[in-house]
Amino acid sequence: MNPSETHVSFLHDSVQSRFLSLRSILRNGLKLIPIVACAIALAPAGFAEPITVNYKGSFLQDTTGDQGLPVFLGGLQDELPNHVRLKFRVPDFASLVSINSIDVSVNVYDDGDRNNGEQGTVLFVLNGIGLDNLALQTFSGLNSYTDASPLTVSGSVGAGDLSNALLEIQQDGIFFIRVNREGNDFFVKSASVAIDGTLESVPDASSTLLLLAAGLASIAFLRRRTAGASARG
Repeated sequence: MNPSETHVSFLHDSVQSRFLSLRSILRNGLKLIPIVACAIALAPAGFAEPITVNYKGSFLQDTTGDQGLPVFLGGLQDELPNHVRLKFRVPDFASLVSINSIDVSVNVYDDGDRNNGEQGTVLFVLNGIGLDNLALQTFSGLNSYTDASPLTVSGSVGAGDLSNALLEIQQDGIFFIRVNREGNDFFVKSASVAIDGTLESVPDASSTLLLLAAGLASIAFLRRRTAGASARG
């Protein structure tokens, strides 16, 4: 075999060796795809946690604009206002996928008269989805309660109604707690809502980069191993 044939044969063997090495790397690299896919698929779709809820104002019956707190529900039984809607917003409503619990607390107190006939009901409003409001708790007899020492009325949305509450919130993040006056006069001082739910999990950049780095490191290792095997052969 003359030198030119030897050179051509060497180039052919070298190219073939590199081709086989590359094919081996790709074949082994492809084996990593199901592993990475499984890791992503098995990652939690969401996580339960307290959901941020922001108070956005009070809106009395037949009035416009935020009336502030406290608000007075008073007058004769047939006079207005007979209810106030307390507005709340969930900033992360777009990623809220489920709700485990909704706990509501409203502070109310007497207007200082001697009549102990105050009566009221706290409700979760569902009119955004066209359903009846959910009665959470009733209260009465506020004669001994003052601004400095109000009555805390607490209630929770029932397990069977949480799906409807979720639909109400998912529209735009806005929902209302309503306090009805059903007897005598009283003040609504403040309110709070605690929601525990699940937010949709979105892989962060660091997790994605770690998966990519692991994949590249594995391919580099396979390449070195393949190269070493070819050199020994």
